[in-house]
Amino acid sequence: MSTLRFTKMTAIGNDYVYVDADHHSVEDPGDVARRICDRHHGVGADGLILVGRDASDDADLSMRIFNRDGGEAELCGNGLRCAALFAIDQGMVSGPDLRIRTGAGVLEVRTHSEAGLLGSASVVMGRPGTTIGELGVSIPGMDSDDSTIGLHLDLDQLLDEDATLLRIAGVEPVCSLVSVGNPHLVFWTDRPDQVPLEQVGPRIEHHPWFPERINVNFVRVDAPGRLTIRTWERGSGATLACGSGASAVAVAGVLEGRTNATVDARLPGGALRMDYDRTSGLVTLHGSMQTVFTGEVTPDQLVVRPVEEPLWND
Repeated sequence: MSTLRFTKMTAIGNDYVYVDADHHSVEDPGDVARRICDRHHGVGADGLILVGRDASDDADLSMRIFNRDGGEAELCGNGLRCAALFAIDQGMVSGPDLRIRTGAGVLEVRTHSEAGLLGSASVVMGRPGTTIGELGVSIPGMDSDDSTIGLHLDLDQLLDEDATLLRIAGVEPVCSLVSVGNPHLVFWTDRPDQVPLEQVGPRIEHHPWFPERINVNFVRVDAPGRLTIRTWERGSGATLACGSGASAVAVAGVLEGRTNATVDARLPGGALRMDYDRTSGLVTLHGSMQTVFTGEVTPDQLVVRPVEEPLWND
């Protein structure tokens, strides 16, 4: 494979490797994502994002997102903000307002500058889905048009013996499922830092109830307008931030009567703000983004699995 020029970017710790799809043809982006995102043998990132100009009238750009495990994702709110900055820096578009085609449809992004430098953006994440059918999940006893807000899930059916781990961390059995282009499960707890994400995250992500897998968010309501969130991201694992997850949490908080329509969220990597307008049904995500570095890499020369044999003989 030829050398790829890339830019690594981050939005409050949610980091991605960006490639200009207009100038680089990536034949197997899932494989490239696994290689380039490896944090020990590659560049290191939560995923790979390909950005190019869009030839249609309803979008300026298109982007494809591949998680660290090589699977393609519909949407990433943090990645979307960085994609806007990347495209403007690459001279693809001028901004400040952009329309970007994603796996969840065309979304609107407004970039904001301070002292002449782009540093933040607002993304209209679209209208959330809050029914079984819209989420694409299969929960026993529920029909496709049933609401997924304020569900009483049987934690024992979900996690078997590991359900005790959630109870110890104060996780409530009442939760919500929200789609913002990708599916999210929102749990409420007063001790999110005590949830063992590495243990329960993969089990929930791959549970038979969720045939397309699912993202899992554990949330503490610190005040009606302030939240603390930890997320297990489908295909990437425990991440420092998840913009689509924070958006799903904002929707769930309002519809369950737990939060205000505008909330600030503290995540391990930083802060986000979300606005949910129940009249229009739209949720908007606000947050910062920045470029980390640029470089070149030959993906097929990267190692993506541990060496199984010793490097030397005794």
